[in-house]
Amino acid sequence: MLFTVYILFFSVVNTFFKIKNRERFYFITVIGLSLLSFTINPTREMDLYTHYKTLDFMRTSSLESVLAMKYVQYDGLPVYAIFFYFISKLGNNKLLLAITYIVDYGCQFKILSMAREDFNLSKDGERWAYNMILLLTNVLALTGVRNMLAFSLCALMIYYDLVRRKYRLLSITIYILMCLFHESVVTIVGFRIFVELINLKIFNSIKVFIIFWPCLLNFVLKCLNLIEDNTFFNKLSQKVMIYTSVGNDYRALGGDLGLLQIYLELGIVIFILIISFFQRKSVIKKSKYYQFFLVVSFFCLGCSVLPQILVRYISFCIFLVTPLYAESFKIRLFNRNFYLVSFCHVAIVSAIIIGFINLVYSQYSILP
Repeated sequence: MLFTVYILFFSVVNTFFKIKNRERFYFITVIGLSLLSFTINPTREMDLYTHYKTLDFMRTSSLESVLAMKYVQYDGLPVYAIFFYFISKLGNNKLLLAITYIVDYGCQFKILSMAREDFNLSKDGERWAYNMILLLTNVLALTGVRNMLAFSLCALMIYYDLVRRKYRLLSITIYILMCLFHESVVTIVGFRIFVELINLKIFNSIKVFIIFWPCLLNFVLKCLNLIEDNTFFNKLSQKVMIYTSVGNDYRALGGDLGLLQIYLELGIVIFILIISFFQRKSVIKKSKYYQFFLVVSFFCLGCSVLPQILVRYISFCIFLVTPLYAESFKIRLFNRNFYLVSFCHVAIVSAIIIGFINLVYSQYSILP
């Protein structure tokens, strides 16, 4: 109830009141959410419960012994082990989630703040992008810590890397470190390399075929299995096999309502793609950031038949979509396809609101 009231309050203030200092407003929003994280007490079914057990185990160990142990949770992921080890030494397990909230929300609002400077966003665009971040970011999903934390950091560095063209060495370092924090980041790094190596003409002719990537799934698994005696790639192969062979068991997604959530978010991505197609004067479309977004979007569209994988990447795609969504408001009035673009905006806002109601009903009910 506390999270629901907090999110609604800040969304209303953002929508209907004049805010002189947006950065300060974003800062207050993030700090408030991180403080609320201290009220969450995980149940045995939550990943956070396992994380707390890991922290308890590490607290009485040295870093050398932690890295030497083949503990099932972090075997082959040294950055995961080191990060959790230092959190354990802070003496309070709940700081793990507080730091996670600061990083996850902080990265998203930092991207929005930079986009305002780089693309001269309209007030409506920035307001609704803020609402999308606040209403769609799943508070409960963040308690899983690793996946969303790694994705939010990567999304921020992708913006620095491909829009501002700065901190390139730092970006590469973060990409590598996050691969050793959560296996799913390997795919993100693959997308980044793909966008860098393929020239635009070739890219335009083959990018749509990324949608059909599930047809290559068996080939990918065979390649991973060829890499012997490597704990990291063995775990990656096992996870791919698990996530693509669970059939219609959607309990891990939160049941039918969880399934509805990820397809609402996929719908938002589709409407953004439609809008961007008609944005002839878009500045961001001229950057490699937009090409990277297209790769991730087409990958997620291919994931529509594999919801267990889609749920793990659609959030990253939503992180990337924020600048595009905010910029779309600026040129809507000057677009000759005004009615189509307006329809897409209404559909996106509807999906955001329905998605938040769904989260409140299906997941936030178990939070304080």
